[in-house]
Amino acid sequence: MRLLIDGTPLLTGGSLQAAIAFVLNVCSRPDIAWLAAFPASTVDMLPPDIVADPRMRFFPKAGKFDMLRLRGQLAALEREHSPGLTFTVFGPAYFRARSFHLVGFARPRLIYKPEDYFGRPTIGSRLAEAGWAHLFKRSDHFVVETTTARRRLASRLGICETVIDVIPNGVNPLLSTIKTTPRDPTGPARILVPAAAYPHKNLDVIPAVARALCQLVPTIDFEFRLTLPPESTAWQTLAATARNLGVADRLKAIGNLALPKLGSAYLDASLVFLPTLLEVSTAVYPESFHFERPLVTSDLDFARDLCGEAALFVPPRDPEEIARRIYWLLQSPAKQASIVASGKTQLMSNYATPERKFGMQIDLLRRCLEVKSGKREWHSIS
Repeated sequence: MRLLIDGTPLLTGGSLQAAIAFVLNVCSRPDIAWLAAFPASTVDMLPPDIVADPRMRFFPKAGKFDMLRLRGQLAALEREHSPGLTFTVFGPAYFRARSFHLVGFARPRLIYKPEDYFGRPTIGSRLAEAGWAHLFKRSDHFVVETTTARRRLASRLGICETVIDVIPNGVNPLLSTIKTTPRDPTGPARILVPAAAYPHKNLDVIPAVARALCQLVPTIDFEFRLTLPPESTAWQTLAATARNLGVADRLKAIGNLALPKLGSAYLDASLVFLPTLLEVSTAVYPESFHFERPLVTSDLDFARDLCGEAALFVPPRDPEEIARRIYWLLQSPAKQASIVASGKTQLMSNYATPERKFGMQIDLLRRCLEVKSGKREWHSIS
């Protein structure tokens, strides 16, 4: 199998982790001749041996001209490698592949009504969504992580569900090898927020939650640890808000973390907090289950579908109520234990092991090649 792996749409977060996991697994397969393209900005988050692999190609992606150049660079890479299949791990892809093009989907704003979460959409956001939809529709086949996303994507793009495969999310293989340990009960409550600064992650609520916690229990010792670079605009904005609210010392930026350091951040955490407003799927949930840390997340339908009983659900736009529930959970070892136990069950029943997920990915790639070669009918690929 000759394969071009396209990771250029990625920057950070769970989508990048999934792409790293796929590359790590492909490295162990001598029957796959592969070449991969990633943004240069992801180098620090990749394992050093992967970065050094000559089959990895890195491209700048900082400005508009870089984005325009990527289209030609990816097309040139495809001509160089002559793959039978191109896999854009999460799209939309920046170029239209000549080979059979499989594209992963993780754009929640494209399949949920934005007015339900962000207010009335602007003309600009509507145009952006129309552009995303156009780019996705150029794909030959899709892969998503939940049946809900499959149904919604088919409806949004006006395509048949049989051209969309479902491969469940799971824990990155590098993280899955890290054994969990009991959390340290001493020191401040360390509340890990492992999320990139996308608008739908709703990180803006955190300074207000910190203030509400301080007002609720003035003696409480806690710290929100956000996986944002200290020099980033997103962090500087949050830090300024926290200063204005008198809680600057309650928020800490720990940076974009490579996977081993991310594992350590989970092990150091008292609990995990994700106030997200929209998700197709997120790595935070299975990672919290794997590391046996209590999870606090949004009381929304997708979160309940993905977590079951393995989380404490909070209204994501109500900082006072979030603070009350977080404090209650910190004071309730029994509830923490219940959430952790449910997380173990949820991880086993609703998420794929790294080995099973990669097996499903390889099976899908092979079926895509059969469609390309005419050995399988398009409508029967799923």
